[in-house]
Amino acid sequence: MDAVAVDKGRNLVVYGVLGHPGFLHAPLKVIPADLRWFKKSELLARIKDKIPKYEDILSSYDIFPNGTLKIKNLTEGDAGTNYKVEAHDNDGVEILSKKVTLVVEDPIGDMFFYLIIGGSIVVFIVFLAVLIYCIRKKRAKRRKVEAEERELQTRIAVENGLKYRKLPQPPVRGVSNQPPQQQKPPPPQSEAPLQAGPPQPRPRPHQKPPRRMREKP
Repeated sequence: MDAVAVDKGRNLVVYGVLGHPGFLHAPLKVIPADLRWFKKSELLARIKDKIPKYEDILSSYDIFPNGTLKIKNLTEGDAGTNYKVEAHDNDGVEILSKKVTLVVEDPIGDMFFYLIIGGSIVVFIVFLAVLIYCIRKKRAKRRKVEAEERELQTRIAVENGLKYRKLPQPPVRGVSNQPPQQQKPPPPQSEAPLQAGPPQPRPRPHQKPPRRMREKP
């Protein structure tokens, strides 16, 4: 993965990946007569009249004809704000002087960092979900207990009401203000008939004499 240059005003910020090549680009449209790259005060590479020149043949830096500096293998020691590029024209007049900041990123370390952050977020979400579940379960249980208590109280109230409930009384007729009527005494009974003697024979009816039949002459 190549480094990415971002022009931030006077300074240039370049991002690279640890263990990969890094490229520091010179912000020039025309190739100057003389271009140099420095790290602190140490000359890293130079291109003059389009010919690359190195201070050290075994250097870990390369320079391209367009003025781009290549770092063959980025390390944590390469990061920093110690880079500077200078360019001069044929008359030796300086036409460019710019500082470059190199940021070296560790993908594995970043991956672990993001994994830790992601794992923490997942753990927090799971914890929050479990907490919400427990709260809802507790509330549901409490509502159930309250409902059972209300039902029990209602049942007791109904039973007590039936226990002390008076049976309906028959309607009472209105009492008259008139004095009670005196009952008339029963009529005197007639004296008992005298005791009769033995039964008398019934008189026989008078029998007519038989009618005689007339004799024929």
